[in-house]
Amino acid sequence: MLRWDVGTIEQAFAEAALEPARWNAAMEVAYRIIGGSGAAIFPIEGRLPLVPHSESMAEGFEIYLRDGWIHRDERYRGAEVMIRKGVITEFDFISPDEMKRHPYYQEFLAPLGFKWFAGVLLAAGPDRWSLSFQRTEAEGPFSQEEQDQLAQLSKRLSAAPALARALGFSAGSAALEAFEFSGTAVALLNRAGEVIRLNRQAEALLGSGICVEKKRLVAETRDATEALDRALHALLWHSLRARFMAPVLLPRPGRRPLIAHAVGLASIAINPFAECRALVAAKRSKRQPRRLVSRSRLRAISSKPSLIKPTCTAKPNWCG
Repeated sequence: MLRWDVGTIEQAFAEAALEPARWNAAMEVAYRIIGGSGAAIFPIEGRLPLVPHSESMAEGFEIYLRDGWIHRDERYRGAEVMIRKGVITEFDFISPDEMKRHPYYQEFLAPLGFKWFAGVLLAAGPDRWSLSFQRTEAEGPFSQEEQDQLAQLSKRLSAAPALARALGFSAGSAALEAFEFSGTAVALLNRAGEVIRLNRQAEALLGSGICVEKKRLVAETRDATEALDRALHALLWHSLRARFMAPVLLPRPGRRPLIAHAVGLASIAINPFAECRALVAAKRSKRQPRRLVSRSRLRAISSKPSLIKPTCTAKPNWCG
């Protein structure tokens, strides 16, 4: 009968929940006790460019991101089984013959020396995560007895992610309150760039240069919306060390434009279970930008007064 020192894993997870910088160390503890060559934690829904992982998986995770395997991870096929059973292995979603031919196993995992894995469900509020243990071909797949033990581990370890998520929520609330005192409109965003909370100043701006449509920030012009999306994508995915992005101008016909700053919250984002990952702060510009008109357009307007039309201030239909 297996006798894993689960209490030591629980202790490591509890310490990491209180001190997020210790999550990688918790992965080291977990895989050495369970047996294998590495461990990491992945969100079941959505993707993150930075997750807790053991040092033995550092090279593999770099390749996972660089070569786009994060968007072609075959193991996500087993997500529904994991949610139902609490644990999965390859045999829940792929056959050994498929593994021999599949690019994920042959082009990504094989060169790194990995083959087998077990995913253990971790629940943190509405979010679900997979504690993924990696094994080499020589170490062999997880036995049924090990899988049964891992299903029990799922129940015992979920308290730490739930605590970490609650602490992340508190930190996000503190950030929101600090900006409210300064009179700055702020929206808190999750890892998908979706709005999760607004302060009172931000709520007052809705419908006046910016709105929330399907949980996303939308400006009054498509160009501004796309510029804001690019800034958020770069912040959440490509600029892990850059916490401030160039400001984005959000025009408001007939009114002073808004200036939006996308900011990464490093002290919160280091907590993998924190819902809040970044914020967008917006303020009114001090001056109305001059509208640039070409010389040919000026000549046309001066020669044909009928071309002069009033400015339309109506919100586009796609702004909701």
